[in-house]
Amino acid sequence: MEALAALGLASNIVQFLDFTWRLTETAAKVHESSSGAAKNILELDIVYRKLNSFCSSLLAPPQPGGQDCDETKRMQALFPDDVQRQITVNSHISDLRKLASNCTSLCQQLLDATSKLRAREGKSNCKFESFKVALRTLYSEKKIAQLEDMVKRYQTEIALHFLPLIKEHVSYTNSLLQQLREESALLRIEHATQFDHILDRLNELNRNLSAIVPQRIAGYSAVELENTAGSFTTRQLTEKNVEDIVNDISNLSFSEHNITTIEREQAFFRGLNFASRRDRFEDIPLAHKQTFDWIFNPLKQSSHKKAQEHTSLLEWLRSGEGIMWVCGKAGSGKSTLMKYIVNHDETRNALEAWAGQKKKLIIGTHFFWHSGTVMQKSQKGLYQSLLYDFLCACAEQIPRVCPVRWAATKTSGAVSAPLSEQWSTEELLAAINQLTRIPESRITYCVFIDGIDEYDGDHLELCQILKNFACSPSIKCCLSSRPWNVFEDAFGTSSGPRLNLHLLTYKDIFMYTRSRLTEHPRWRTAYFSLEEMESMVKTITRKAQGVFLWVFLVTRSLLSGLTDGDTIYDLQRRFDSLPSDLETFFKHIIDKVDKFHHTKMAQLLLTAINARTPQPLSFYLTQELEDRDSDYALYMTIEDLDVNQLSPLSESCRRRVNARCGGLLEVRRKRVVFLHRTVRDFLLTHEINDYLHRESGPKFNVNLSTLKVYVYMFRCWLADNSHIPLSNLLSKDQSILRDGLAYANDALVEDLQTALSLLDAVEDSYENAREPIDPLLLSERFEDFYENANGPMDSSLLGVTHGSSFQSEILKAGVDRYVTVKLQSNVYFYNLIQESPLYTIIKNPPWKQEHMNIVTELLKSGSDPNASGCETPWQLCLQRTLGGSSFHDNLTKALKSYVFSQFLESGARRDEPICIYGNYIGPSLRESRLPSTQFLIRLFLFETSHRLSRECLHALSDFYEHDGDFGQTKSQLIETLPVLQGGLHGLSVGKTEPGRMPFFAQVLRMLARKWQPVASELRAELRKLEPSLRETFPAGTADMLVKMICRPDDVGSSSKLSQQLPSSSKRSLESGDNQEDDSPSKKLPTLGYH
Repeated sequence: MEALAALGLASNIVQFLDFTWRLTETAAKVHESSSGAAKNILELDIVYRKLNSFCSSLLAPPQPGGQDCDETKRMQALFPDDVQRQITVNSHISDLRKLASNCTSLCQQLLDATSKLRAREGKSNCKFESFKVALRTLYSEKKIAQLEDMVKRYQTEIALHFLPLIKEHVSYTNSLLQQLREESALLRIEHATQFDHILDRLNELNRNLSAIVPQRIAGYSAVELENTAGSFTTRQLTEKNVEDIVNDISNLSFSEHNITTIEREQAFFRGLNFASRRDRFEDIPLAHKQTFDWIFNPLKQSSHKKAQEHTSLLEWLRSGEGIMWVCGKAGSGKSTLMKYIVNHDETRNALEAWAGQKKKLIIGTHFFWHSGTVMQKSQKGLYQSLLYDFLCACAEQIPRVCPVRWAATKTSGAVSAPLSEQWSTEELLAAINQLTRIPESRITYCVFIDGIDEYDGDHLELCQILKNFACSPSIKCCLSSRPWNVFEDAFGTSSGPRLNLHLLTYKDIFMYTRSRLTEHPRWRTAYFSLEEMESMVKTITRKAQGVFLWVFLVTRSLLSGLTDGDTIYDLQRRFDSLPSDLETFFKHIIDKVDKFHHTKMAQLLLTAINARTPQPLSFYLTQELEDRDSDYALYMTIEDLDVNQLSPLSESCRRRVNARCGGLLEVRRKRVVFLHRTVRDFLLTHEINDYLHRESGPKFNVNLSTLKVYVYMFRCWLADNSHIPLSNLLSKDQSILRDGLAYANDALVEDLQTALSLLDAVEDSYENAREPIDPLLLSERFEDFYENANGPMDSSLLGVTHGSSFQSEILKAGVDRYVTVKLQSNVYFYNLIQESPLYTIIKNPPWKQEHMNIVTELLKSGSDPNASGCETPWQLCLQRTLGGSSFHDNLTKALKSYVFSQFLESGARRDEPICIYGNYIGPSLRESRLPSTQFLIRLFLFETSHRLSRECLHALSDFYEHDGDFGQTKSQLIETLPVLQGGLHGLSVGKTEPGRMPFFAQVLRMLARKWQPVASELRAELRKLEPSLRETFPAGTADMLVKMICRPDDVGSSSKLSQQLPSSSKRSLESGDNQEDDSPSKKLPTLGYH
């Protein structure tokens, strides 16, 4: 029990002592005089009940897992090495417990006395004299005096223990609040007001106690207080003192509740946050001084006719609705403008005018970045950013919108890791929809999304999602992109307001050009006339056509000329020689790079293009080691680097990157990025990309070179942290390894043997860094291990788990080529890891095709689909594909890879009922059913299952295969019938794509054949399907299905059925082929209001 729990106990003691003191005073008065005593008789029952309550509170033990236990964990985390602090607190707590025990004894005495004074049943109106006699008997003057002395002594003791405990708790809470403040700043959550309020309450309690207990004893230990307590004098606790202390401690408990809520909110937001969420926004440069001022001052807006045709952004912010589209040429400053708008105070002022006084305004942002991480260019990243911003502004809605995630924060705390379970796209979408559709909510939302052209997906689908989202009168969106046709069609003039940026920035570019040139000391009237300078600035502005990036490149060239002493005529010729479009300009830059550096330039540019996310400058510094030794990643150690020289080496590397690439790459926030997205687009063109590969040299393999850097960095990282146990080290951070393994598959294609040696080196690093295994333990378990040597082995027999981290990471990363090679050379390669390899790969979403390939290889090599654990790999596979929030993508991948069939062929249990859980599954799906039934349910719910008809029928057939167990087939049929009823009803009332009906006719035909052995026994049950069949299918199809399913004895050959089915169904039944495109189409998600 920690400080706050102890203070709660002390509060109970204080109240009890104060009550006892007043009770003894009353008893003394009754003893001295009978006047007014009748009132006490009426209050006696209240006295008795209150004493009972006090006794219970003093005796109540701390609750396991309660507030005091949570506080213990937090305090140990905040002060892990402060033993003295723990001793000090515990000593005061120990004495408080003794005091509580003594008070309990006193309380019991009072209970015994008052119980005898209570009126007997039916005698409540006894004469007052009986009360006086009883009271005089029980409470003599001497006894009352003893009681008074006892209460005074206890009051002194409790007062002496209060202030030290308060001091410790204030210190602890301050430390906790400081940590919470720091994390709030990192997560950008507003909790400052709450923190200040909590501190105010702590300080108030401290002041109240200081007025009672002398400050000089505040730092005494419990032992010192006990030894010298007699020398201290404390003021008698008055009723007002007691009331203040009790209220303050009550407020402190409330503050502690607030802290716990803040901790839970931060744990939630840690799980919702992602590392690169703000990176793109931070990387965008601030708008140049005085540029874009016209956004909030319409009088400064361009007089261009086309610009005047469109609504001003300020007007839209104040009163507009729907979507405002900011479009502009590549390099016209769209991202800079969006950042300027989001950061400007006038934006919120204008939006609050739109929201009105009675509504709360929430602003959400997302900046797409095609060169960034997956989250920065995906639909999931968009949803996660928006949900984060929304809930940060209304955290009180978290329990309602994300109840499962919120419940999980109970086990988390301020010092814990993020919630590990990844969010799925569907889960994020559902949370946003639920939040924005709360009926009683008075919230308005404005969303700013930059660079929707940089979205790595179907742009048409994204446009529809955003248009659906902005349909609500309480939601509007400001979007920016290049003027591509897909966006013109979706957000053009007829669809809503737009802002053509490149037509509005003439004055901005003029000021920017003048400012850039003025930075140089030679751009002065001493060297050029004012007319010459103004003419040059105007010419550049006019030729720019609204493209800031082109102006930047032009002025950079002119500034270089000024440094070389160019005359105005030289500058004019230099300007005239520069291309007027960006792509030609980029080629011009590459051509200007010294031919001697073209090989290195090509390698650097290819590395940057190939990077999954912008690499740090240290990456490129490490890559240069390959010039010295192509095998550096295998043999060089951290000792070979002079750590003291890293800073100057990094600066030299930055200069080389800049010079070798002509400024097309630059360093921002210690990461190497493209000057602009258009640079990357240019480098990816067929002509330039081929040129770079030719120039890079025959021995340069970009993925292999990248993998080398990561392997070397990982080896150095392990060596630099060799003092930390490997298990502890890897539990904190494996990002270097995980980032590197993303390039492993492609590196294996480029050079199999070299890439294998690199990955083997990583495995060796694990081996060398692992903790030694007790030889005695090995000898005790060796016999059991040896007995399993010729078959699948349980690694727990040896306790050998040191290799599991690397091998598990290989599985999670989906390095299928490495796994295949290893299994070909050693079929038991994965038998020495702690967890089933199948389980490891299935439990870590999102799945890629490489993961499915590994599942196939593992099953072929004999991995057990029914391996024991919390759940078997087979059960987990069914849960991830047939249930959960991301079933759509998982099921599609599983079907296309025939994973179900492979599991079943490898011995996965068909007859073990399973329960499928998920946020999007109806109550009926939560029941425990056979795998075949669960799969059939999902076929009906999976709206594009017919596009994978061949794979679906193949899997369903395998699910229904049996080994002569007649009862199993019968039970399957009985269990499936209500599912078919519900599924057919859904087909009949829902929107049906072409091809779904023929597909489900195939499904029913196949099921009828499987059920034939038991159909006659269950004819009555089967005939219940007839109304649903006739309601769902066209007449001809329905007649034949009824005959086949409900009246199997009347059915002839399958050819008879196919002759009477519609032509589309006939082709499907005869061929079994997929008549649609094999690639599954995504179900269009709905974001926000409909």
